[in-house]
Amino acid sequence: MVPASTPEAAERERDDRRLAAQLLLGPPARSVGQVVDRLLAVQAQDLRAARLAVRARTTGLTAADVDRELDNGTLVVTWLNRGTLHLVRSQDYWWL
Repeated sequence: MVPASTPEAAERERDDRRLAAQLLLGPPARSVGQVVDRLLAVQAQDLRAARLAVRARTTGLTAADVDRELDNGTLVVTWLNRGTLHLVRSQDYWWL
């Protein structure tokens, strides 16, 4: 085990915080909405990749759960400020 005062320990702590902030370490999100809310937007090249990004941050959710949120208007897929898709909460998207 690396003592807490070493540069390696500080780097590991920094990395762990980054992973936790992205919901890739620690408790998973319980819903699609929690993932999108936490990340503000899920960036992806296509909708399949957005579904996979949600799945990586949750337990037990499927592509159908993402599609359900899109169908009921809770989430939208859009191009924000780049030429890639972003999955965002509809209430955070000013265009609607």
